[in-house]
Amino acid sequence: YVSSSGLRALLVAGKAMRTAKRDLALRSLQPQIREVFDISGFSTLFEIK
Repeated sequence: YVSSSGLRALLVAGKAMRTAKRDLALRSLQPQIREVFDISGFSTLFEIK
């Protein structure tokens, strides 16, 4: 499970990392969470390993 607040926190963190010229990678997402990321378009915003 990931809430909308959790998704927003990831967006904020991702923006901060890009501003600092750093990468943010997500690892070992559970299949249900990966599906949420794919449906919402978040999988295009983050490196998922």
